[in-house]
Amino acid sequence: MELKDLKEGVNTLAGKKFNFAVPVRNLTTILTSYGWKRLPWRHEIETGPHKGIPLILFLSRDGRARFAVGLIEQNIPLKVKISLDEENGRYNIEMNLRAMSNIQIYKTEDRKSWLDSIRKYREVVGIDPPQFPKGAYEPVFCSWYGIHHSVNQDWCLRNAKIAKELGLTTFIIDDGWFFDERGKWGSYIKTGDWMVSKKKFPKMSKLARGLRDMDMRLLLWIAPFMVGKQSETFKRLKSCLIGEESYGVRWLSPAKKNATNYILDKMDSLYKENELDGFKIDFVDALPDGKGLLNFYEGLQKLGKNLLFEFRQNYANLFGLQVGAVYRGLDTPLDFEKNLENCILLRAFTPDVPIHTDYIYWYRDEKLENMAKHMIFSIFFVPTISMDLEKLTKEEKNVIKNWIRFHREHRDILFGDFDASIDGSYLGARKGERAIYALFKPIPLAFENLKELHILNGTEAKEIYLDIPENLKFQEVFKRDFTLQSKGKFSNPVRVERGGFVKIKEVM
Repeated sequence: MELKDLKEGVNTLAGKKFNFAVPVRNLTTILTSYGWKRLPWRHEIETGPHKGIPLILFLSRDGRARFAVGLIEQNIPLKVKISLDEENGRYNIEMNLRAMSNIQIYKTEDRKSWLDSIRKYREVVGIDPPQFPKGAYEPVFCSWYGIHHSVNQDWCLRNAKIAKELGLTTFIIDDGWFFDERGKWGSYIKTGDWMVSKKKFPKMSKLARGLRDMDMRLLLWIAPFMVGKQSETFKRLKSCLIGEESYGVRWLSPAKKNATNYILDKMDSLYKENELDGFKIDFVDALPDGKGLLNFYEGLQKLGKNLLFEFRQNYANLFGLQVGAVYRGLDTPLDFEKNLENCILLRAFTPDVPIHTDYIYWYRDEKLENMAKHMIFSIFFVPTISMDLEKLTKEEKNVIKNWIRFHREHRDILFGDFDASIDGSYLGARKGERAIYALFKPIPLAFENLKELHILNGTEAKEIYLDIPENLKFQEVFKRDFTLQSKGKFSNPVRVERGGFVKIKEVM
């Protein structure tokens, strides 16, 4: 069946396997919630309640959706195979369900921009996001890259004090809190019992109260379905485990009531006994099957009022919106460009959710302008940091502190109408007649109907030049370098240093 044979909008079909063809004309990119591909020979994705969003877009060079196809239902496991039929000049799309089903397939050829096409799909799906808890939009510090499994109470308290000075008011204790040893990176054989190590955290509730006194909140990492073979849970709930053992780990099935009850009871105890403000929930997408996940998500919502949950990108989908969790980009240590790309995808597919960057991290002796580039992209989302703050220089702290301040001062614009190129060339946000744009490649930008504009230089170029059109009547230009120290007023053309920005303001 040609995709064009489907009517525009929603089509109700019955079956287990569906095949469509898309002509390869004026196509350059295939886009899904997992990322974009430059016309691959073959591409496969899997979606379900525990991973991904069932939408595929075929884009032209100008970023418009020539074709888009997806499921309306978000809880049905789906496997999609896309293969290039070179001889007939088309892409073959094979959509496979696990069982015969009546489904609704969405299709459009409206040729809207990729962002608008995704927005239209979301409107048709019709999932309304919940209210998000206090702190969902607050900048975050996470222990992971700073200390890994060696995390402990004293280190957390010392770093929390610095984090607060930098403007980071949510503190996440990552993996390592539930066993006494230092631990080994990539090993999860002790997961499943979720008992706080009294050696590392003799009084976690005291730490939580100390953070609360600083107007901070405390979240705890947990991989709720992961069970390591050295845990008591591995033996006690063996009948509830699914998936083959890999790296000493299996998974509790969310479809098993006693497994879900065990997880929720354990999280409830951790929350109450340690006076937590929420959880960083990990590895949901590693489940062999998302069956029964709804019960777990409904249980999360009943744990406590205003608890904050963090979901990672692969399961940060439309099905998970009901929880009211913040969504974080995939792990990309050091790579700000990939972090940027991931966050653009998240904000495009789930624009109503507080989108958190992956934890920003750099090695010692990094250039200040490169640090600023990390921060420049992060301000369009919720900035998150993970490093040993005690080892930062004064200059490094200033870069973080100043950009976090900029983020707070301009949050109403930054969380306004979102604009971005699919390849991450630029990011923009606008509210009324005020806008903020960040360039990551030296490309021309046109802007109109504005009274205030910030241009941020996140490119590799040492400096970029802006020629301000006279008809816009911009008369004041304030320039700042990457430490946000004022450099005075400048006239046309405006020079923007790498890692810095200019503020252009109309004077009536």
